[in-house]
Amino acid sequence: MQQLIFGFICFSLFSILGCQNVNNQTDGPHSFEAVNFRQCPFLGSSNSVQQTFYVSPQGNDTWPGNQQQPFQTLGRAQEAVRAINKNMTGDIVVNVQPGQYFLQKTLSFSELDSGSNGFRVIYKSDGSQGSAHFIGGQRIQNWNRFIGHVFQASIPAGWNFTTLYENGVRADEARWPHRVVNHKFPTSHGPYLLSTGVAGSDQILSYKEGDIPQLNDESNLKAYIFSPGMGAWYADVVPVVVNRSQKTLSLAHALRYATTPKARYFIEGAQELVGAPGEFFVDSKKGVVFYWPRSKDIFKSEIIAPMMKTVLDVRGSSSTNLVHDIRFEGLTFEDSDFTDWYRFGWPQAGQSGERHFDPSFDRQIDLPQNRLGLVRIENTEQVDINFSHLKNGGFGGLTLFNHNKRDCFYGNAIEHSGVDGILLQGAYPGEGDVLRENVFSNNLVTHFGEMTASGEGIDISNAGHNEISYSEVRDGPRCGVIIHIGTTMSGNFTYAKSNDIKNVKIVNVGQDSGDMGYLYFFSFGRGGAFSSNKLEQILIFVGESDPSVTDIIPYGVFADSQTSYQIFENVQVIAPPNRLYRTFDASPPHEFKNVSWLPGFDQSLMDKKNIGLKSDFPQEYLPREKR
Repeated sequence: MQQLIFGFICFSLFSILGCQNVNNQTDGPHSFEAVNFRQCPFLGSSNSVQQTFYVSPQGNDTWPGNQQQPFQTLGRAQEAVRAINKNMTGDIVVNVQPGQYFLQKTLSFSELDSGSNGFRVIYKSDGSQGSAHFIGGQRIQNWNRFIGHVFQASIPAGWNFTTLYENGVRADEARWPHRVVNHKFPTSHGPYLLSTGVAGSDQILSYKEGDIPQLNDESNLKAYIFSPGMGAWYADVVPVVVNRSQKTLSLAHALRYATTPKARYFIEGAQELVGAPGEFFVDSKKGVVFYWPRSKDIFKSEIIAPMMKTVLDVRGSSSTNLVHDIRFEGLTFEDSDFTDWYRFGWPQAGQSGERHFDPSFDRQIDLPQNRLGLVRIENTEQVDINFSHLKNGGFGGLTLFNHNKRDCFYGNAIEHSGVDGILLQGAYPGEGDVLRENVFSNNLVTHFGEMTASGEGIDISNAGHNEISYSEVRDGPRCGVIIHIGTTMSGNFTYAKSNDIKNVKIVNVGQDSGDMGYLYFFSFGRGGAFSSNKLEQILIFVGESDPSVTDIIPYGVFADSQTSYQIFENVQVIAPPNRLYRTFDASPPHEFKNVSWLPGFDQSLMDKKNIGLKSDFPQEYLPREKR
């Protein structure tokens, strides 16, 4: 209660004193605090190895786990590690042999799995990079022709999933209108219908006569909605009920923004809508799935339905009980699920129902049930994921929540994520600067936002003192890199600062969204004056957006209001002249040194050979056209 009272006093004082001249503030220098990061990556085991275990798909969990008689599951190897890791005299290594490991439950690691005495527990591939696949789903094989191109298969009753993978490629839940993939905008979700008539409601969407087809069973129907026509910032996925007499869709949950005429949307989730290659529908009550395969022979295809929303979960029980000194190297984690209802954040501050020092962050944090990811990290220190492949995530690819320090993520391919590629989501303002001093380097982030266009390539939200370097972000519906900064309180609670973003290439994002930047800064409060992040050796290639986007065109760099004092050095945007850079006059100044949107830009200072992925990035993870 004392915290809440103090927070209210601070907020009131800022309202009276601090916000009067915020549009003209020029106080204070840029303050970028350099961090001395630990070595990243730390490769190979130390000279001292205490014990080595082996895991193989052909193994047996009753065996001793040696090279001749390996375990069959990583969970069994985890048990063996826990028996000897309390007082380690050398590294413990778990060699995972190539093959597919179909999981029945999430791989969960807690503080009980940590290294000790300065040594590490290392889970690594025993074959080529990514050759050991941990799969968060199960094959569906008992297909029979239903009608025409559509097949059906029986599944256990009650098993429901919202995405499906055929030969490693994501399928679409049956929808109307059917998706048309434009290879120029591969992450666009179009084509869309356009709402009519209703404005200002967050739970009613009107539709035009003939837009919604007659369906025998509408009990599983959902809508994918960009609620404003202008302002295509966030896409909600929400269950709906059709009112045909009123020509409206009643939404089960409030949207982030009230609807407007010409809001883009489509409907999904009915068996009769399976009408194009790559569309499926699950009737979980009857225990049957319907699918129109992309391949010519469904019986030669591997079709996997996810059983979990997170494949790898590394989570300490609290901020004082951390998972630490574990490394995952050269592994593949794939195929997780999404959800029937997705909205980013609460529409208004304070709606979470939780007590926070600064509730404004309610609008910039995932709902509790959606704080998920294909690989999820929380309450960790010195946990590393190197040279691994994260693909086909229902939610984000790699997500970090709350307390994570001095972790390293190096040489990974993170592709085909449902929401964000990489998400750093720190604590509420005033509740701890706890997501910091991590290194994200030499990573490829591509094809993100496949389940909702709210997804970003790399999303840094209330997290600071991190390094994002030598990486490439490409192909997504919204921003390549976004930093959420600010707070309604004082600068001591602005955590999104001193992030060092360098040697990064951003290509062909913003495919299904407007009023944004490929590199974007956004403030949800006053905080810009207290937040400096450094952007150096950044190369941005701005492409086009799907023609259905009627919002403000994307820019190479967009520093939104009250995001002042960012530091730009050697930043080049390759785009039409009117799309290089955007800001608001209300913002205090940024610091520019050799940027392409100002006169005097010297292209020779761009270190293009060292922008993007390093030479040791695994070639097998690259798209075929780039190998």
